[in-house]
Formats: sequence, C-alpha cells, structure tokens
Amino acid sequence: MTLRNGVAAAIAAGLLAASPASAVVISAVVGSPDNAVTDFSTTGLASFDLDLTSLSTPTTLTFTLEDGDVGAPLAFNAILRNLTGGGMDHVKFLLRGTTFATLGTADGFSGPGTVSGGGAGARIDLSPPEFLDLFVGDPLGTGSPAINWSIATTGLTAGDTFTMQVAVPLPGSLPLLLAGLGLAAFVRARSRT
Repeated sequence: MTLRNGVAAAIAAGLLAASPASAVVISAVVGSPDNAVTDFSTTGLASFDLDLTSLSTPTTLTFTLEDGDVGAPLAFNAILRNLTGGGMDHVKFLLRGTTFATLGTADGFSGPGTVSGGGAGARIDLSPPEFLDLFVGDPLGTGSPAINWSIATTGLTAGDTFTMQVAVPLPGSLPLLLAGLGLAAFVRARSRT
C-alpha cells in the first residue's frame, strides 16, 4: 500500500511540475544591490516588498506574465520600507510595456500620500515625509476597493514582460543642503587665497 501511495504521489508531483505556471512573477531586478526585493505576486496580483537602504539608484523590476494573468487587470500592491534614516518626500512609479488601469491610495505611518498621474506613470507625494513604511494599494489584504491599484494587461499574452521602475529621489532639502555646503567650502577656499 505504501509503494502504491508513493508512486501516486510521484506521478501527481510530476504532473504538477509539468503543468504551466499561472502567476505573474518578478523575473529580474536591477538597481542598488543594497535594496532587497521580496516577491509576493500570485495569479492576478503583482506584489512586492522593497527594502530601501539606498536612494541613489532607482529599482527596476521586470515582471513576466503567465497563463492566469492575461485578460483582466492585475491588482498591484507594494510595501516600501524606508531603511535609509531619512524621510521620503515622494515616490515615482514608471511602467514600460503596459499602463496603470487604476491608481488607488498610498498610506504610511506619517499619514496618507497624495497619488497623482496615470497611464504609465504614478507619483505619491508625502507630507510630512515618510521615515518608516509606505503601503501602496492593499498589501495587507483588507479588501477595500478604494485602496486598490491595478495594472492593465490588454494586448499582452503569457510570457510577455513589463517593467516597473520605483524611484525615491533624495528629499528636496538634502540637495539644497549639499549645494549650500559646497558653496560654503568654495567661498572659504577662495578667501584663503
């Protein structure tokens, strides 16, 4: 009896492995090696966590569509964890190969973000700046339709890819501070000559 059960389990596992996959997956990540991405995508859902320890380079994720992901829009959720020690003033999302079907909400520990854009681009402005986590869409699975984001799959087929670039520019005050320090150093150096 155990040999028969073992053979049946092996056949079932082989059939499962041979069947086509049906969930969108992150197939590549390009950007700062210090920023870690965890893929939580499933059938009909593009979802990830992005741990930001560096803001110097945008993170670009390549998603590959599989059988169950074409025809209807993909729900989109993300958690951006700010591990930089500084505040995030805004976040930009840029799609290539598709567009956003809907833009939902974004919420952080500092308060809700203001979402703008459409088509291939979206921007979340944060005031006050976010020093901890930013929730984009419904990553905690509350089911509220008011917070959902979605990505269009019209014209795409299984095996097609699209990319999403996530950019968190340095806070607006930091470049001004750096420019001011540079100017002060220049003036000081000139006054010594």
